[in-house]
Order: sequence, then structure tokens, then C-alpha cells
Amino acid sequence: MKILILVNDKDAREVISFIVAEKGYEVYFGDGDIALSLIAGMAPDLMILDDWINRYRGNFCTALKDHPATKHIPLLLLSARLKLPQTATDCPADARLDKPFDICDLEDMICSLV
Repeated sequence: MKILILVNDKDAREVISFIVAEKGYEVYFGDGDIALSLIAGMAPDLMILDDWINRYRGNFCTALKDHPATKHIPLLLLSARLKLPQTATDCPADARLDKPFDICDLEDMICSLV
């Protein structure tokens, strides 16, 4: 199974990728500049998305869920903001996990989504 991690923070990305790889998943990275068509061609089984990936401020989540080739892919939204801007709270993610998060919670969330 493939998991695409779209997280800005390098340290968080490394921790998440370690956890995901340790569970036997294939790990892929990207950022907000990655094209929707590339994601669609990759066909990940789960996307883990930072709430403010690069310059998109929540809109990337909506774009992923609106795109015909990616709308079926489960999306886990990670957030470090207690009070999210409207665009992020409107994000049609399948699940949300607030940072800092417990590793066990992340593992449970991944298992429930794939």
C-alpha cells in the first residue's frame, strides 16, 4: 500500500514517514507544487496532508477531493492550529489529527483509513 505524505515541516515528515514505513507501507513525499495529475497517476492508498501545505492554505485539500482522479483517496488532515481558518475547516478530509499528536493516534488513524 502506498501513502503519500504532503507535509511542509521536514522533521514532521521524517517522523511520519518512519512510522508509515515501519508499518510496511510504501512512503512517498510531495508538497503543494505536486500536480494533481501526478498524484492521480501514483494512486496512493492514503494521503496525509498538512493543513497549510505551502501556499494553499486548506484549498489543496478541497482540490484533491474535487478532482475526479483523487476524490476517492482517503485524506488525513494534520493541523497545528487550534483555530483553523475557514478554508481549512471546510476541507473535506476523511479524518483530522491535531499536532502535536501521539504516535499511537497517528497509527490508529492510518489503520482506520486504509
